[in-house]
Amino acid sequence: MLMNSKLGGWTSCTGKTLNKTDDQQVVTFAGGATLTLSSYPSSDAAEQQAVLPAGTAMTRDDVIKALKQDQPPDGCGVDWAKLSAGGANATGEFKASGTTCTLELHIKMQNGSVVAFGFAVAA
Repeated sequence: MLMNSKLGGWTSCTGKTLNKTDDQQVVTFAGGATLTLSSYPSSDAAEQQAVLPAGTAMTRDDVIKALKQDQPPDGCGVDWAKLSAGGANATGEFKASGTTCTLELHIKMQNGSVVAFGFAVAA
């Protein structure tokens, strides 16, 4: 929902079977941003990874809010402040993990712009 509202809609969606049970969908948005949704029933895991062109209108606060909405109500014990580290002009990859479930989140920044984000979860 976040990417569709901030990036002006998607332009293509392709699916790929990775093996007998696992699959992947890649959604491409106007301007070249991508969202990759991977499902791994064989290992009871899933992940979502977004890659954005630098300068996209998506803020780090937008991304953190969207990531929080996608997680269980207790947030899996994530220290969300770790994703906000580095200040307004941050460059680098900021990561946080769940303490009550197997959840890994990340936001990659370049000169204050979000260029990638996502999460992976396993049971």
